[in-house]
Amino acid sequence: MFHFPELVHDFLNRAPELQDVDRVLDVLRDSALGGARGHTGEDLDPEYRYLIDQSELLANRYRDHPVLGRLYRLIAETERRHLNRHREEYRATLEAGE
Repeated sequence: MFHFPELVHDFLNRAPELQDVDRVLDVLRDSALGGARGHTGEDLDPEYRYLIDQSELLANRYRDHPVLGRLYRLIAETERRHLNRHREEYRATLEAGE
C-alpha cells in the first residue's frame, strides 16, 4: 500500500467500474491498518509510526487525486483516531490507578 502507490493508483482507477468506490476504499484502508500496535505509555512505538507518517506523506503527495488522495487521508484519519482513543484509555487507566 505504501511502497507501491502507483499500483494502488492503477487499481483505484478501476474502482468506479466496481460500482462501489467507498467499499473499495474501506477494504484497502482495513488491509493497510490491520493488526495490533505497540505503545509505550500513550505513544506509538517507533516501528508503528510509519502508518501515520506514510499515509500523511502520500495524502499530501496525492491530494489532488480524487480517489488516491482520499484513500491515504482515510488511512491517516483512521490511524489518528485509533491513537487518540488509545491515549484517552491510557490516561483514564492512569487516573483510575491514582
